[in-house]
Amino acid sequence: MLVRETARDDEFAVTSYILIKRSRYDDPVYREISGERRDLLRRSGEGKWQIARREIILDQTVIGMSNLAIFL
Repeated sequence: MLVRETARDDEFAVTSYILIKRSRYDDPVYREISGERRDLLRRSGEGKWQIARREIILDQTVIGMSNLAIFL
């Protein structure tokens, strides 16, 4: 994870990496999707932070698995 300051005092840009592993029922084969997640975190109160922006960049241009429904 990489945390960087921004031009604002109450904001940080955070870059992290994701790896999603998926299996289906009794199939021994796992499918993987990897990528990078870029978040902009902003202070919203005393001790509280909110995600002001999120961008997810997958390492694949076409996701080769059907019916994948997740929130990142």
